[in-house]
Amino acid sequence: MTHFGKFIIFKWVSSNFVGSNKTRLSSIVSLFNIAENPRFYSTKRIVQTENGQSISPVSRTEAQVALLEYLYFTRNIQFTDAENMSKNSPHFLEKLLAKVDMDADIAQSITRFLCFHPINEFEPFFESLGLKPHDYNPLLPRDLMFLCDDSLLLENYHVLCNYGIARSKIGKIYKEATEVFGYDYGVLALKLKAYEELGLSQSFMIKLVVCSPYLLIGEVNADFIKVLEILRKQGVEISRIEEHLSEKSSYDWSKLLSLLNLFGHAGYNEEQLALKLKAYEELGLSQSFMIKLVVCSPYLLIGEVNADFVKVLEILRKQGVEIIRMEEHLSEKSSYDWSKLLALLNSFRHAGYNEEQLGGLISQHLEIFLEDSVDRIYLLIGFLLKFGSTMNQICSVFLQFPQMKFEEFFSNLRNCFLFLNEIRMEAREIQNIFCSDPLMLGSCRLKKPNTLRLALHAADKRMCKVIQENPQILKKWVMGSKVKRLPNLRLKSRKLKTKFLLDLGIVDDSNEIGKAVKVFRGSGEKFQERFDCIVEAGLSRKDVCEMIKASPQILGQTKDVLEMKIGFLVNNVGYPVSYLVTFPSYLNFTTQRVELRLAMYNWLKDQGKSVSMLSLRSLISLSDKRFIDEYVNSHPRGPQIWQDLKKEIYDE
Repeated sequence: MTHFGKFIIFKWVSSNFVGSNKTRLSSIVSLFNIAENPRFYSTKRIVQTENGQSISPVSRTEAQVALLEYLYFTRNIQFTDAENMSKNSPHFLEKLLAKVDMDADIAQSITRFLCFHPINEFEPFFESLGLKPHDYNPLLPRDLMFLCDDSLLLENYHVLCNYGIARSKIGKIYKEATEVFGYDYGVLALKLKAYEELGLSQSFMIKLVVCSPYLLIGEVNADFIKVLEILRKQGVEISRIEEHLSEKSSYDWSKLLSLLNLFGHAGYNEEQLALKLKAYEELGLSQSFMIKLVVCSPYLLIGEVNADFVKVLEILRKQGVEIIRMEEHLSEKSSYDWSKLLALLNSFRHAGYNEEQLGGLISQHLEIFLEDSVDRIYLLIGFLLKFGSTMNQICSVFLQFPQMKFEEFFSNLRNCFLFLNEIRMEAREIQNIFCSDPLMLGSCRLKKPNTLRLALHAADKRMCKVIQENPQILKKWVMGSKVKRLPNLRLKSRKLKTKFLLDLGIVDDSNEIGKAVKVFRGSGEKFQERFDCIVEAGLSRKDVCEMIKASPQILGQTKDVLEMKIGFLVNNVGYPVSYLVTFPSYLNFTTQRVELRLAMYNWLKDQGKSVSMLSLRSLISLSDKRFIDEYVNSHPRGPQIWQDLKKEIYDE
């Protein structure tokens, strides 16, 4: 490939082409100047702390001075470091102000607070380096609070400061190449010098270190050297490369090298490349859009204009999506397979979505299709289909997709499945939960099972039961939330029993509650349900209360069992339900026992055997031994008939 001096290639390939998952490559030489240049507006205003207190500019200044004095005089941090920390850590300062009395003297309040509550100095330090709380929280040392305890961090920080790198840029370096700040004394300076010996100026190195911090890890980066050699061979001067380097971008020099080699192997010259780019421009694509497009889909430059890409473009335009919005959501970190994206859009159509619905889906959540790999979207669809969701339900998930990254949503969903599987929830129950509310599951970044076992003071079986009763409880078990211990089951059951007994007047004297609770065995949660079941059979509440006083064991049975026994009494035995008032203990016997005794008694009568008339109470209340002695053995064939009836009834 020739004529690199004309910079056509750099004009069309964004530095972010080279965006790996870790870094993004910014504009190549003359293309570097096309990088976005956002404007920042700042006005002094009264803000509020987390607890709603207002912070005036004067109060903020007083707080900064108090923090500076603490860091410099009390903690012996270098003045320039302490000043930078106090002036450039607004989030930390607001958090600090929220802990003191805003109506009192701010400086004195903060000074007094810091005397008794030492701060984690790494928080304002990292924030002063340009990192946001969500960036530096994962980077905070677990076992350190004071900067002086990490002398190597401070040493390497000062090396970079003294080299001329702005303090606000060092946070980016720390985030992307943390290892650099663990180098022994003198090592970092030697690494910087090694790059200077390649003919790079200090000003070039300052930009290079900020946009490619990983170059300071290990030996001098071979890919960077090769790119440098190619550019120099084509007559590109170092000063010109420096001019177009952007500190706002991150560069992956290995991918830039791959891109240069790709065009070299394809044998493209400047004119051929320009013609291919022009063919896409004629579709109405802007130069800035093409820059991103070439970065994330370089294969589009091979062969004719890609038909699948053109069809996707037509669908999006038909739904009112403007090119500028597409450009906004194109991710240079992703590689796009436009044929798969086309197939995905068509799958929504085949699922029954009309143009209006498809338009709503695309316009509301364009970022899902353009910022994330289509393969991951297909993985999500397959994941939900496996749990029994229909394509219509899955389409609804996309329509209602929460305001979060797709990758995070899918990761949460997967971790929810692993969580439920680890606590041994039944497969069918997991399926029910996933089918009922996948959006909620995808929005929850759950704590680890072991963490929840300890926090909830509950075993797996208890957690499964709680989730099945109310899946929304998972929203309270997410990372960063304070999890409340589950109520003690025994204590809860006792309270419910006590309330039930007092409400119904079954126990009048509170002193008798302790004894009564022991008599009424079983879960207190179900008592009311079982009580209502007997009332609904046709008895008054007063009668049922008397029945329960006489035979408390009645409430130890499930609602289904009680309904079955009452039904058997009325439909099979032929007694009215009111009979239970005089003989409540009937409900303590099994239906098999009642049926067997009645069958044996009726057989004896049919055989002409003179047997005394027995009430149902007497018939089923007799012990087995006495019933057999007095009735079964009263007939020669009695024992055999008894066994036959018993086998027939109990087998059923």
